[in-house]
Amino acid sequence: MRNPHIVYEKNGLIYTHYNTDSSKWVSDKPLGGSRPSLALDSSGYPHISCFFNGLGYIHKNITGWDTIEVYPGPWVDWTSIALDKKGNPHIGWTSSDWFDADMVLYTHWTGTIWETDTVDTVMGAGGSAGTYAWISIALDTANCPHLAYSSNGVNEYYAKKTLKEWKVERVDTPYNGAPSLKIDTLNRPCIAYFRGQTRYAVKEDTVWKIEAVETTVSCREAFLFIDKNNNSHISCVSSIGMIYAWRKNNIWYIENLDSFPMPTNLSSTSLAIDNNGYAHASYRGVVNSGGNGYAALKYIKGEGVGVEENNSKCLILNAKLEAKPNPFVAFTVISEQLSVKDKETKIQIYDVSGKLIEETKDNIIGKKLKSGVYFIKVNNYKPLKVVKLR
Repeated sequence: MRNPHIVYEKNGLIYTHYNTDSSKWVSDKPLGGSRPSLALDSSGYPHISCFFNGLGYIHKNITGWDTIEVYPGPWVDWTSIALDKKGNPHIGWTSSDWFDADMVLYTHWTGTIWETDTVDTVMGAGGSAGTYAWISIALDTANCPHLAYSSNGVNEYYAKKTLKEWKVERVDTPYNGAPSLKIDTLNRPCIAYFRGQTRYAVKEDTVWKIEAVETTVSCREAFLFIDKNNNSHISCVSSIGMIYAWRKNNIWYIENLDSFPMPTNLSSTSLAIDNNGYAHASYRGVVNSGGNGYAALKYIKGEGVGVEENNSKCLILNAKLEAKPNPFVAFTVISEQLSVKDKETKIQIYDVSGKLIEETKDNIIGKKLKSGVYFIKVNNYKPLKVVKLR
């Protein structure tokens, strides 16, 4: 993934994505539904689970959009979607039956029919809709579904489907909510959630290992992404604004993305890391206008995993890629420790917005650059390294 894709609510669901050819955000016409969750298939087409007269499923292919009422009838509190290796949708969702029960359910498309399991139930809820408020789904390498969900913001639960039944276990308690679940490269379930502060749990063998991510501010929402190198990344809605946290070598690094005097207006965060190691976060933020703030969909792109900053937040401190002089005057020479004579080597220069502005195989760069801040990336330098050029 290189370009961001987002689905959000505005008089129905709107799907938008960034088109690099036009350098613009492109949105499709409003779709029906609410409570969306988005996944992209191997061809880049969107698949969305939602509340649409019950559980709904919306997807796009070469012919256009198709909307399906998968499980008509019940109220849907939350949905989460994942695609298996064949591109079939798997949906975890929570439902409130006002007079009977609150339920955690799992629905998937087998290729021929939709099948639904009841994973967990609180009987006789008696109108306390929303006992299960949040849910997150992930699939392991065998396409086995895993669910993380919270019960009334009190207990954090995890469920995995075995050959015969769903096995449910409690992860943490009390005062928890908004879990985000991913499966790492070792097939271990990992969950980001809040218990006052942001927490991170990973199941090692039969034991949940829990650690605090950020302890200085309160958190009420978190979204987890695990990159191809098995590093965990979390975007958090906190008491001071949007926070981005990443974990490497068992150390959490924290960065503030956005602040606002009324952080209660921040919500609905989502995060992904692209194949080049760049972080992409979206969230419901606030824009100032004439001293007044109003809600708006926001998107922010990071500088990439391993940005050279000469500070404690640098992810890769032992790489030897260097730019001299820096700050540059008329030109900069990339360190000879890099094998730039390799015909497969490319040196790319990006501006602060992430736009590629120059590509060369010459280790003398910057001849045509105006004053400013740039980032140098070398395509076959391992580990991935980006140097900030001022």
